[in-house]
Amino acid sequence: MKSNDHGELSMFSDNILKIMYAPLYYIHYSYLGKLKHNKEFSDELINFWIIKHNQLSELPEGFIFHDKDDIEFLLVNNWQLLPNIALLIGCYLDRTSSHKGIVDSLNCHLFISLPLQCQVKYVEAYHACDVIAVGISFLLELGSNLPPALRQRFLLMFPEGIILPKLCVLKTPDNINLLKMAIVYAKNKF
Repeated sequence: MKSNDHGELSMFSDNILKIMYAPLYYIHYSYLGKLKHNKEFSDELINFWIIKHNQLSELPEGFIFHDKDDIEFLLVNNWQLLPNIALLIGCYLDRTSSHKGIVDSLNCHLFISLPLQCQVKYVEAYHACDVIAVGISFLLELGSNLPPALRQRFLLMFPEGIILPKLCVLKTPDNINLLKMAIVYAKNKF
């Protein structure tokens, strides 16, 4: 990163710290069991339990993204929006299937009507109607350089046991544009 990006780097560092050590703020409730209704434990204790119980790994020593335009940088800077981003992208990729009536959100309908191009191939047949799983797979494939520690935490944002389709998603300008448009929509429409 350039030195004039100090403010952005500081925000990025804060995001990384929250992602790594405060998973309670983004974890899907299905991972919490009885803890989700228990008020006697502090957030710090629950965060510690989540990290230990899910055996979450640490980032590699000296880890840094080299460019603020990296896909992984975009994912980390928009961490709290990733469930909505996955939904939008999943709806977009699944827009021509027989499941198109499943998502009733006007924002999703507006997003899937955008004239965007993308190159995504299903590696194996996928017949489930879980558009969010399609979006998750797209994000994981596009952000393939995301370190294992962040990939583990990314998956904690979605229901436990979700079955992901196998996709082939290359880092093409069209696929990156789809991600960036989903980020804009998630920031402004949800």
